[in-house]
Amino acid sequence: MTGMCGFIGLQPPGEISSELVVTKMAQSLDTNDVSEITTATGEDWGIAVVAPWGNYLTADAEYAAALSGTPDFNTPELAKDERAHGGGPAILRGHRRLGDGVLDHISGPFSLVILDIVKRKALIATDRAAICPLYYAFVENGIVFSSHLNSFVDNPFLTLDVDPQAIYNYLYFHVIPAPRTIYKQVMRLDPGTCIKFENGNTSISSYWHLKYSDEKLNRSVADYKDEFRSLIGDSVKRELKHGDRLSCFLSGGTDSSTLAGYLGEVTGEPARTYSIGFDAKGYDETHYAHIAAEHFQTDHHEYFVTPDDIVNLVPKIIGVYGQPFGNSSVIPAYYCAKLARADGNDRIMGGDGGDELFGGNERYAKQKLFSWYDKIPKGVQRNLIEPTLEKFPARDAIWPIRKAWRYVEQAREPMPDRMESYNFIHWFGANNIFEPDFLTSIDQATPLNERRRTYNAPEANTMLNRMLALDYKYTLADNDLPKVTGMCDLADINAAYPFMSDALVEFSTRLPIDLKLKGFKLRYFYKEALRDFLPEEIIHKKKHGFGLPVGPWMQAPGKFRELAFDSLESLKSRNIIRADFIDEIRNKWLQETPGFYGGLIWVMMILEDFQQTIHEKPLLSR
Repeated sequence: MTGMCGFIGLQPPGEISSELVVTKMAQSLDTNDVSEITTATGEDWGIAVVAPWGNYLTADAEYAAALSGTPDFNTPELAKDERAHGGGPAILRGHRRLGDGVLDHISGPFSLVILDIVKRKALIATDRAAICPLYYAFVENGIVFSSHLNSFVDNPFLTLDVDPQAIYNYLYFHVIPAPRTIYKQVMRLDPGTCIKFENGNTSISSYWHLKYSDEKLNRSVADYKDEFRSLIGDSVKRELKHGDRLSCFLSGGTDSSTLAGYLGEVTGEPARTYSIGFDAKGYDETHYAHIAAEHFQTDHHEYFVTPDDIVNLVPKIIGVYGQPFGNSSVIPAYYCAKLARADGNDRIMGGDGGDELFGGNERYAKQKLFSWYDKIPKGVQRNLIEPTLEKFPARDAIWPIRKAWRYVEQAREPMPDRMESYNFIHWFGANNIFEPDFLTSIDQATPLNERRRTYNAPEANTMLNRMLALDYKYTLADNDLPKVTGMCDLADINAAYPFMSDALVEFSTRLPIDLKLKGFKLRYFYKEALRDFLPEEIIHKKKHGFGLPVGPWMQAPGKFRELAFDSLESLKSRNIIRADFIDEIRNKWLQETPGFYGGLIWVMMILEDFQQTIHEKPLLSR
């Protein structure tokens, strides 16, 4: 694990030195205290890098540069410099030759900063999927940056205030999407973005963005199959370069099974695979992991998570992310990574990205069905279909009519808004969930407005590719990738994402949409291209993953239920969520629909535990 932090354009107060500032910031970067801190400082600037090996930091009288992650250097000069001098020096040498254009010649997971000490300039950037995050805060005529939010807590340049809008966005999305963080003063870079800083002036721009092409070409699976399979093999081989012992998460889904198979193929040895099980009906998927492990003859290991495991881990989760992060799958991700690390593995591959690149989520087919309504003339919709269904006698009592009306209600909503129709905030209504004073401090339209901007931003002409671009940010960069990376950091093992390689991402953008979603067949191309490679049971299996049975476990007496319910009681005093709503969720809805409302309680529990674990000042007091 590597990380960086620092500042430029700021004088430390009092007798505090730049060295002391960056060293203290850096101490929050290494979860396990196994890496060394190296620093470079000046009167009003400083950089620190935390890394277990390698040369990630360089500085001279004019420049300083730092790098984190495991990037690939895609020109002969850059690659040669990296081999000879290390990543930090290679970045600096490349910047001297290419200027800011050096970003176009780096791929893979990375974040970097290049300081021009003489001219007081900085270039700060993160990779094309934000796998290596970068947080930043503008302060007067300077900027503070870090790989981790905790570097900004008790920072001499900042006084942090919790952002009520970030709390609302968290409860809306269950994570806090970039560029916001829980703190008003601190932001996070989106994928493929950079900051340019010069003498107190800053600009944020994209150096890369998704661009879809060949959306409706009449081509077949055979036209792309060989290239696709070769790219997967190359992506797995790339990960072997960055760790002596490479392993693989194995949920039994198509993505993790594919990676397990390719890992064994490229190494000529049984892949080391790791899976998580649950003693809860409808959640345990180890059966499919066993099918994949037997098919590819992997060296397979598994661990069954218990409710007590959750209680022990929750405080550590808060520390890893530095802000509320409500994806409960962090629990199985951690115990899987921990198991792999205990076996001596250096890296573990996750299958994240396959669904969002190649059309594997059920919502893609569902929205295609809703889009058919747009093909009916507007006059027929408004003057015939809608008034007839709306005024139909006993509409809610007749199943086909009720179903048709529900379809029309959703279908007439524009994209991407209609994908949020089942969001609990829309379902119950914000006024029934939140305290009135809290609602006056936020803009309820912000989450949807931000999703609309992302949906309409990519160079794409079809609904499917716009949805994929939306998921690239909100599902991958803001949620699933931080989930796995954070838990792997906590387990002291490096995470790897072969499907997120720049080559595979680019390949997905030029794959025709009819091959991604053929009729209502999800991931049509992917499954056809690997039909002779994967077991049939895996090809036809429904997507599940490492979902955690928090709802059923909350219904059973024990320490986990006590933790959850105690957190809810404490949350009532925060002047955020109405006490009667919390009671209704806990006492009624959890009993009736534990799968959904258990997840909601988890999200609220994490918000309260952040307050108790990290942030000493009240979020919002009565």
